[in-house]
Amino acid sequence: NILLDSLNKSLTVMRKNKSEFFLLFVLQILFFGMLLYIGIYQVKIIENAKDMSDYLSEQQFDDVTITNKILGQQDVLGDNPEMIEQNFNSIISNFRIFLFSFFVVLIVFLSSAWALTARISRNLNFNLKKTFLRNFSVLFACLGLIFLFFILALNISFSEAALQGSNVFMKYASFFLFSLALLYFAFISLSLSGRYALNDLMVKSIKIGIKKIHYIIAAYFIAFLLIALSLYLVFFLIDINFFASTISLILFILSFIFGRVLLLNVVNELDKDM
Repeated sequence: NILLDSLNKSLTVMRKNKSEFFLLFVLQILFFGMLLYIGIYQVKIIENAKDMSDYLSEQQFDDVTITNKILGQQDVLGDNPEMIEQNFNSIISNFRIFLFSFFVVLIVFLSSAWALTARISRNLNFNLKKTFLRNFSVLFACLGLIFLFFILALNISFSEAALQGSNVFMKYASFFLFSLALLYFAFISLSLSGRYALNDLMVKSIKIGIKKIHYIIAAYFIAFLLIALSLYLVFFLIDINFFASTISLILFILSFIFGRVLLLNVVNELDKDM
């Protein structure tokens, strides 16, 4: 069974390549640290949203009040409607900065992490620099498309967003599904980047991703389950026992590393059967 063999191989690789896994562990911690650092923009977004909410909660929007304001040629949004537009624009601006920062951090981290993960294959022809550059190219193309869409989609004013309503949701929902499909094949490509050149990666990834979809989905599910369970333990134990919560936090970090190793092994085993 490919999944069971890949699970056993992944555990064996983790035991035999302690130095590489220590580097991956440190790299994963640095990644989470950078996410916390750029999270300052999320705080600003929340503050702007709260200001908008507080202002709107002070306004009266009953039929009588709105009618009187219209008849009196007053703005239905109160004495300072510009404040809503200003906060909305600040939210959009901060979110764009956050997306750009997140894109840079994510693409550098994933390129490095997957290159180091591929190194455990011990392929005699393995080249860390070439693998990193292939990973970077794959991620730049895939993540670049995703982030570009969100940047362009955010080029909208508050009044336009209010008018479009459900159409905005449908646009985001359809692209969310497209993004998932793009990431599905991207991670397959990252698993093969240590073995194939860029011009072969796309063909190989599509072939494996379509013909062996049940194996790939199963590998994704196992990785997601491990991450979700370890994260649950972190929150469950945080107020019960400090030592246990620390161990669960380490397991949470390791679950990301193990997930990458598992997917890499599954994809490479499937590639041998193609």
